[in-house]
Amino acid sequence: MATCSTHRRRPLPAVHTPEQALEVLGLATDEGRDRVIALACLDRERRPLTMFIVEESAAGPAELLVVGELLIDALVDADAEGDGPSPLGAVILATSRPGEAAEPTPVDLDAWDQLDERFRRHGIVLVDWFIVADGIAVSVATRAGRWRWSSVA
Repeated sequence: MATCSTHRRRPLPAVHTPEQALEVLGLATDEGRDRVIALACLDRERRPLTMFIVEESAAGPAELLVVGELLIDALVDADAEGDGPSPLGAVILATSRPGEAAEPTPVDLDAWDQLDERFRRHGIVLVDWFIVADGIAVSVATRAGRWRWSSVA
């Protein structure tokens, strides 16, 4: 006879390197072959909480800004309802643009600054944003001169 029992899930390991992030983001984007936006949500110790995937998106900076705002709005709404403080402490983003260049454009770099400021206002660290295209991934944070992998939030 089968029985049920409760058990605690072991916490997932923290994400401390771009390689660790890209391992999961690569799966979410099919290594840059699927046009998607992916948001990896982490706690303050950078352990994974959840991931959101937006399929069939143009996956450009304008769409990413909208998705970032939706996440922030959800946090603000949850806080207003008295659900307690959010465990969200950090976010890693990916936009997958098959058939396009992975190198960030000036518009991408501007969007990075906007996203960084918006998340920071809500106590969330924007760790990185990877543009993934046809098996190549480029860090927008690195191109913007904002390396954030060496410190834990």
